[in-house]
Amino acid sequence: MINCFVTRIIQRHILKKNACSHQGRYVPLASARSMGFIVNAAEPGAEQAVKVLRKALTDHKIRYKGICLDLRKESPEEPELHSGPEMLVIGRRNINWYGLPEEAVCSEFTKEPFDILIDLTTGSDGLFTVDYILRKASAQFRIGTSGRQTCIYDMTVSGNSGDNAPDRLAKSIINYLISIHTDSK
Repeated sequence: MINCFVTRIIQRHILKKNACSHQGRYVPLASARSMGFIVNAAEPGAEQAVKVLRKALTDHKIRYKGICLDLRKESPEEPELHSGPEMLVIGRRNINWYGLPEEAVCSEFTKEPFDILIDLTTGSDGLFTVDYILRKASAQFRIGTSGRQTCIYDMTVSGNSGDNAPDRLAKSIINYLISIHTDSK
């Protein structure tokens, strides 16, 4: 992906064209039937975050679909991130020169609406690609990480002392969604 002035103009135009008319509402984990999540494979803790989310969602019998953004030049084989029909990978070959993902990969993720959508990306790599997917996806409740310059989330989370490791954030999000439902009874 080429990062220059023209690229940023095109990216802003694409995001404006795909404006999100999202009206969020809180969905507790116990009443969720489907969940989507996005992780960046280049971030330390991404593989653990996928394991945490898969286990929690399987335990609660929630259908899920995940996207692993892997824009590294040489990506080591990470079976937990790249395996299974419920896990889609967007690599360097799946995006064009300004970061727009292939429609086939994007539509596979966005074809069904989610009850909850979690964005665990924190780095600066691939933010346009993630923002584009977030705008295309339909979800009742969107959770993202703090520090992002987007207002597409219903709730943002951050770690202690700025520690935004995806695995810790995934555990915190799941615990929060479980505890709020339990306390509201």
